[in-house]
Amino acid sequence: MQIIPAIDLLDSKCVRLIKGDYSQVTIYNNNPLDQIKLFEDHGIKKVHIVDLDSAKSGHNSPNTQLIKNIASSTNIEIQVGGGIRSIDKAQQLYDIGISKIIIGTAGIESANFLTDLLTIFKSEFIVAGLDFNIKNKIPFLATNGWTKSTSINIYTFLESLPELKNILATDISVDGTMEGPNICIYKKILDTHGVIFEFGVRWGQTLSILSALRGILEPFNRHRKIVGFDTFTGFKGMSDKDGDKCKTTDGSFSVSTGHKTFLDNLLNANDSLNPISHLKKYELVEGDAKNTIPEYLKKHPETVVSMAILDFDIYEPTKIALEAIKPHLMKGSILVFDQLCDDIFPGETIAVQEVLGLNNLRVKRMPMTSRISYAVID
Repeated sequence: MQIIPAIDLLDSKCVRLIKGDYSQVTIYNNNPLDQIKLFEDHGIKKVHIVDLDSAKSGHNSPNTQLIKNIASSTNIEIQVGGGIRSIDKAQQLYDIGISKIIIGTAGIESANFLTDLLTIFKSEFIVAGLDFNIKNKIPFLATNGWTKSTSINIYTFLESLPELKNILATDISVDGTMEGPNICIYKKILDTHGVIFEFGVRWGQTLSILSALRGILEPFNRHRKIVGFDTFTGFKGMSDKDGDKCKTTDGSFSVSTGHKTFLDNLLNANDSLNPISHLKKYELVEGDAKNTIPEYLKKHPETVVSMAILDFDIYEPTKIALEAIKPHLMKGSILVFDQLCDDIFPGETIAVQEVLGLNNLRVKRMPMTSRISYAVID
């Protein structure tokens, strides 16, 4: 997993727009170069920059020189989007060392432009930036810095360009609103007490998002500790209850050597950027779940579980986790499932049935995702 921070530039400042509305601007940093160097100091290797001024006007803006200064002043790999509507502008960015360019409006209004770029440059340099709004459940593309809507279905557009290899799609209807699937679930625990457990961390994507959301939504809640449990060496405890369709074995889904250290550094960096940073508000617990989870709860009998994310996928560690946390759940606690009702990974569903009973839970699913479901204990 690679974390790529995104910076939107408007009037040479780091900003966020609400649903692409240029009249709803939040300024986060008046000095984008300082922000980039802060990312670099915390080990970030790549940054995504959007020139909102150029995206809206289609012309060079003061941000163009700023991006050049950033590229020459840091070692971070930079990909740039916004207002790239000519071969000359693409060449200009290529010449200053930009690793990828995001082609939006010009590529949508003229498929030939994308084809020409793919002919001149390597395919790795070109990314189609497809911003869309959902209308009547159909994703229609938007252009000109999100200010103009089209009647082009994103799927139809993609079918017309089979040679395109890289895509960056943004759902404008939720962009900047903090209303995606992760935050929708997180908001449900804001008025509850307790910690967050994730059972099955692997690369740490969910854990990283949870850490960021805590910093945004409840930065002063020192009790909202986030604890991730994983072997970091892959599955352990495969059994017959995991079924014939599950072709994984013990050791499947391991991570690369040293990744736990990288993830620990990433979470520590996020903690350091938030209030009460002298208190560590996360923990990575490595080892076999049958040992680590009971040992953790024995060491921390005060634990109240506000949210538990079950992502072990297989039967034995999932059952162990549920049995261990059951006495620590309360009314209002949330259980999040990743493989419920999944015929390839039936073990999770069987474990939930045996420990909690499915008929005791009101399970809801997230409509924007294919697998995520949750239940509120009541």
